[in-house]
Amino acid sequence: MKITAIMATCGRHYCCERSLSLFLEQDYENKHLLIYQNSEIPQRLNNCVNPDLVTLVNNNIDRQTGQPYTSLGAIYNDAIQYIPANTDVITFWDDDDLFFDDHLTEGVSGLIRGGKIAYKPAFSYFRTQTTLSKNQNTFEPSIFTKSQHILQYGFHNTTTDQHFKWLEPLLANDDIFVDEAGKSTLIYNWIDEVMIYKTSGHSHKPDHFNEYRTLSYDHGDAVITPISVFNSF
Repeated sequence: MKITAIMATCGRHYCCERSLSLFLEQDYENKHLLIYQNSEIPQRLNNCVNPDLVTLVNNNIDRQTGQPYTSLGAIYNDAIQYIPANTDVITFWDDDDLFFDDHLTEGVSGLIRGGKIAYKPAFSYFRTQTTLSKNQNTFEPSIFTKSQHILQYGFHNTTTDQHFKWLEPLLANDDIFVDEAGKSTLIYNWIDEVMIYKTSGHSHKPDHFNEYRTLSYDHGDAVITPISVFNSF
């Protein structure tokens, strides 16, 4: 099965380099990473990155309104137009989180094993400045979903509940195989060496989209290059 991971990012150069590197180290072969870079300052991939594995799209204009983006949902609705046509499974690759090298392998295996539209392990890791804990959750980056479902439903044009448009039908119809014994391969990362402003930490401020983007900028040298991720964990 072909899996495409979608990374929506806005000039978070340090995060992009680390997240790209974590993707390239995945042991699953039939994979693709779509980096949808929506800052007005373009980035490019280092020439060493295989274009068969990674696509970088620079776009900060909402295709529906013709204006700069005002929500994460609008960004995702445009991003999914660029996934490879032969994609079977979609997952979300948040640029500030961490992934074990078998994250995609475990996800595809669980999706096949469960026989439903989507799969997620019941537990994921949560990393703060002082703790690393494993907790049950329903967050979307740990969910693996058949591509047809996400392409059919799309995303709400909001910033804090954009994923609910495709997620709520799955929950309502019991179409997610939540595996209590599934391997936890994702770390929700709440601490970093650079300024990270997480939307999930500001869900009480639905109008914080521009603030989130401004505090997130880190354009670096504008060339996204694989780095050593040995110390990311």
